[in-house]
Amino acid sequence: MIMKTAGKKTERLSNPILDVSVDSRDLSISIKDRRNGSVWKMEPEKGKGSASIETPYGFPYECPLATAKVRSFKRMIRGEYSGFEVLLGGFEGLGQWGNPSNIYDQNKAFLRFVFLVHCKEPDLIVEVAPSEENGFDDKTWIRTVSYPRPFTHDKSRDFMTLIPYRAGTMIPGNMKEGISNDNGVIPLWGYENVNMPWWGAVNSRKAGYLAIMDTPCDAQLQVVHPAGGPTSINARWLPSFQALRYTRRIIYSFLDNADHCSVAKRYRKYAIGTGRFKSLRDKISERPLLSKLYGAVLDCEVGEGQMIKRKNLRPGLPEHRNTTLKERLAIMADAAKKFKGENVLSFVRGWQKEGFDRLHPAAMPPCEEVGGWDGLALLSRKAEEYGFLFALHDQYRDFFLESPVFSEDLTLKNCRGESPRHFYWAGGTQSILCAKEALFFVKKDIQLLVDHGVKLTANYNDVLSGVPLEECYDHRHRMSRRECMEARAGILEHISSLGQVASSESVNDWTIPCVDFGHLAEPLHWKGRHAGKTMGIPVPLFSLVYHDAIVLMSRRNVQPLNCMLWGLNTANFADREIRKLHKAVAAREMLSHSFLDRNFKRQKVVYEGGIEVEADFSTGRHSIKGIGAVK
Repeated sequence: MIMKTAGKKTERLSNPILDVSVDSRDLSISIKDRRNGSVWKMEPEKGKGSASIETPYGFPYECPLATAKVRSFKRMIRGEYSGFEVLLGGFEGLGQWGNPSNIYDQNKAFLRFVFLVHCKEPDLIVEVAPSEENGFDDKTWIRTVSYPRPFTHDKSRDFMTLIPYRAGTMIPGNMKEGISNDNGVIPLWGYENVNMPWWGAVNSRKAGYLAIMDTPCDAQLQVVHPAGGPTSINARWLPSFQALRYTRRIIYSFLDNADHCSVAKRYRKYAIGTGRFKSLRDKISERPLLSKLYGAVLDCEVGEGQMIKRKNLRPGLPEHRNTTLKERLAIMADAAKKFKGENVLSFVRGWQKEGFDRLHPAAMPPCEEVGGWDGLALLSRKAEEYGFLFALHDQYRDFFLESPVFSEDLTLKNCRGESPRHFYWAGGTQSILCAKEALFFVKKDIQLLVDHGVKLTANYNDVLSGVPLEECYDHRHRMSRRECMEARAGILEHISSLGQVASSESVNDWTIPCVDFGHLAEPLHWKGRHAGKTMGIPVPLFSLVYHDAIVLMSRRNVQPLNCMLWGLNTANFADREIRKLHKAVAAREMLSHSFLDRNFKRQKVVYEGGIEVEADFSTGRHSIKGIGAVK
């Protein structure tokens, strides 16, 4: 039975490092770090509230936690953690049948909050979950929760908010440019979006914190930074099949003498401990060909040599065909001469029957322009003769209506049973293939390639890591976002099991165990009047965590100095210096990144083994130490 409790105004937790207090009314948290005296305070509840409740008739209601009429409190111990649980219910203003004017039975909707502090480490766990009380299945009511709320960040130059957006960025507390996005929300694991489920901050005392979304599949990052600051950032927990359903968890780690490196390294420790990290050295023991990516030339960057055929159905896009088989063979032969003794990745797009972005997921046989099956097999043999890695571009998410295998039975469905329709790519109107149905087509196509003598040593399976995780409501292949991640990972794992080097567009940390290389881009504003400009101060947060776990390739717009600092291979085939550096550091941990001046122009990175790179963005000069003369 739920009891209404008066309780204390503040509940307290502590260990040798942290003093934690929780306001029993709106669950505001305050954490004092005894090592440096810094106090991290949660923003008070304001506006619409922290939770979204939906009635059986679909009426949403934003409810402040402070309005809860039913409260209970219980002490608890969980392993090396101790703390307490708070149960809230009977939120004021939530009306019967969705009418906010009528107060309904207080035993209708409950949220369970847990606060746990480690016995000796500076770690705090905060959980929020739906609760079942008095026989009512509350899981069908609670939809979204934006708790824990943001910590208050200073509006000062020396207060930095860390966001693993693209390569990584630091947002000064007083940054003049505002951050514009859709309702302050940045998706996780989308195309060059937030690629690791965490954020952090460092204050002027060099005290910092790391906030890890330990249950990231149904989550978004909420970021608000008005022009001039300060920055507000926290997690927004999304419904899973229209309800909260399960426990959501944030792990806070508080750091002393902190900077962006120590925050990123703390997440690296977490990634290793949870199995999200898999080193390149371990991957090479399974797929030795992977070492051919170190410092590799991308021969497709020589003109548009990777695009065999592109025939657009979308109005407004020019119909064009780029490269014939003869021209492609000439490009490969030229690359073999120019880059003798170097690693080369031969990467071909637009080789399918109707060309690039057409007919998926059944786009074979190869087009006439590439010489059909015989021509494609010849390309793969030539790549083997030259010692190149040979990769084809393919994808198994966009489901084109012109595809010979198109069926509504296989498409992704929303909660209303509708399948999406888009008309963006060259192949015309498309839907989305449910990720649970994709592996069948992947296996079928790979076997067709083998049967026709096409030998792949690498495989670029587009889109899988380039869009956020998805849900499917079709009862024949019902899929949660976690199951979507598992299904996509299953495709990449199958490719790896064949000994092929695997890639899938942008880097995301859920793909680290099953992907060998991917693209990393500079953090740019994506909307508003600052669109296309650098967002904040770029820092290599992803490289500090995963540099020695995945071969990082640059987008074409990444500055050469950033390629060197972040340990990226270059998209510019003419830049031998970057390729030589990349070959030396590709499988090495990035130990540190630092700024050598107050203007963030002079920077330095240190790699495992003592290799150092310094760069000055004001002069364009750089130096490399530890690998001999680089020419």
